[in-house]
Amino acid sequence: MALVNRQWEEETGVELARHELAPTAERLIKAARRILVRKGYPSLTMQAIEKESGVNRALVSYYFGSKAGLVETLVETLFEDPAFGYSDAVVQAPQGEPRRRALLAWLRRIVQDRRSGRLMYELLPHFLRSQRLRTHVARLYDAYRDF
Repeated sequence: MALVNRQWEEETGVELARHELAPTAERLIKAARRILVRKGYPSLTMQAIEKESGVNRALVSYYFGSKAGLVETLVETLFEDPAFGYSDAVVQAPQGEPRRRALLAWLRRIVQDRRSGRLMYELLPHFLRSQRLRTHVARLYDAYRDF
């Protein structure tokens, strides 16, 4: 994935966020994703994250600063997730018709994947609340469109 990300960044000029999370932080992110998919954002409480992850809720503050920081990391890592993020097939496809077909196949897969769709719609309002996320997602969207 790193080679593909680098290729995409060279073509678009937009750098993807990179998260190398500690194993405990990764457990918290995965637990939060599961909660969002199953129950939606209103159920994403510190207590639910602690119960789902088996990790003390105080570590959310340690790794992410706050629940808002956890949500920001969730949004950013969503675009890095191979199940959701820009696919290798799209980036590696030659420009023109082959890339268009690869892009449409990728979009079709995302739309049909309930997990990815649910995550996107549950997190979408949080893209708008954070100036940093809004700017980052807008740059990604512009780059995707131009690509």
